[in-house]
Amino acid sequence: MNRTGKNIPFSGKYKKWYQNPFIRILLLAAVLVVVIIICVNVLNGKNKENESANASFETMAEAESASGDGVPGSDAAYSADAKDADYAVDGGAAAANGTEADAAAQVTPAAQITPAAQPQVEGVTAPAAADGTGAAGVMQMTEEMLASSTETGWHYTYKGMWYSMTPGLCYYNGWQEVDGSTYHFGAEGYRDVGWKRIGDQVCCFDNNGVYQPDASTEKMVAFTFDDGPSQGMDMLLELCEETGARVTFFMIGVQVENGGAVIPHIMQDHCQLGNHSYTHSLMLKKTPEECAADFNQCDEFIRSFSGGYGADVVRFPYGDLTEEHAKAVGKPCILWDVDSLDWESQDAEQIKERVYTLIRDGSVILMHDRYDATVEACRELFPNLIAQGYQLVTVEELSIAKGIEMQPGGVYYDFTGEETDAPFGLVSMEEAAGMAGTEESDGTESTEEPAEAEYTEVPDETGYTEETVEAEYTEQSE
Repeated sequence: MNRTGKNIPFSGKYKKWYQNPFIRILLLAAVLVVVIIICVNVLNGKNKENESANASFETMAEAESASGDGVPGSDAAYSADAKDADYAVDGGAAAANGTEADAAAQVTPAAQITPAAQPQVEGVTAPAAADGTGAAGVMQMTEEMLASSTETGWHYTYKGMWYSMTPGLCYYNGWQEVDGSTYHFGAEGYRDVGWKRIGDQVCCFDNNGVYQPDASTEKMVAFTFDDGPSQGMDMLLELCEETGARVTFFMIGVQVENGGAVIPHIMQDHCQLGNHSYTHSLMLKKTPEECAADFNQCDEFIRSFSGGYGADVVRFPYGDLTEEHAKAVGKPCILWDVDSLDWESQDAEQIKERVYTLIRDGSVILMHDRYDATVEACRELFPNLIAQGYQLVTVEELSIAKGIEMQPGGVYYDFTGEETDAPFGLVSMEEAAGMAGTEESDGTESTEEPAEAEYTEVPDETGYTEETVEAEYTEQSE
């Protein structure tokens, strides 16, 4: 205590200096000042880093824009024409679907590439050519691919096979040599199989995706099967696996609604999805708009099982249509030049005899997968025709190999290059009005019973469910 009798802050009243309240306040204030200074410095540093990163990104974007290069999905790399070319290579030809809405529906969300993140990923490169004619690019694997496997090497889902050279990355949209063999990868990263049009070049790939530069375009036919999915489809798919044949299935919507779990298997075996309408009714009884709605309804069910892919081609029930109906549907309309009459005879020997007698290079053969006799006949037809040098391909492949570009609303009986004199097919609207009173026309599958009463449920014998198909792919992948 001093002479005034009052304590002063630094008096000896406190045994320890830090017990002095005044000292404690000073220390707390000093700590707060230090903390504030540190926070300000950290914030200033981050701002400088962001400004530097933005400047670098803008410089890179300007350079890409000036050079015309880009990353997958960018405006420079993916013009509208390039997209159409890419989808045509992968069997999802936007041009064959008539409208932009249909074309957009062909592409699954998992396959759509998000370009914003791509430039910042090490190893990602754009393809040499946007139309797929140059060297393949490298893209980030889609979520669907990553869910299947993240390891390097070959992998696949029912949509196809892809090659991962680095975990998380795969080739796409161009040519690439892998382990001494040449492959072509589509815009979604899956390797091509069968006959494809890449740019102006017609190319052939075997069922393993290996490029076959010396493949012949002679002696090629397309087997087509209507009215499925049915109990015979799984046996035909097994036959395709055994022989390497690729066929086209024209499916009915009411059948797909109940039995569509087989569709991934169709895609896995490189066969083609076709649309045979939803109701299988005589379309001449409907207006063109009603007809288009019927086919669209079938496509909706096909997409629900295929991962978003609709059918590229359609077949009118009974083979009767008008130009107006075909244009309203907006996809290539496939008829046939060889009718096996399996629906009439239901006899394997008669079916084989008709096919052997009528078949020619470029033929489209009409069959139905729901008849046991048809499956039995094909067990001999497929290997025998292949032994004779025939290639059994899809309708799309046949058109590509023969140099015929199918058009939306176009009508095709065959791809022989010769005229077909068929008692069915295109009629005028006036003739259609006269035919609308019956389900029959001359000498084709038209003598079958009306489908509305017949195709109401799929037989249980197919044995396909989503679980069994997924289990099969998992087993094969392992």
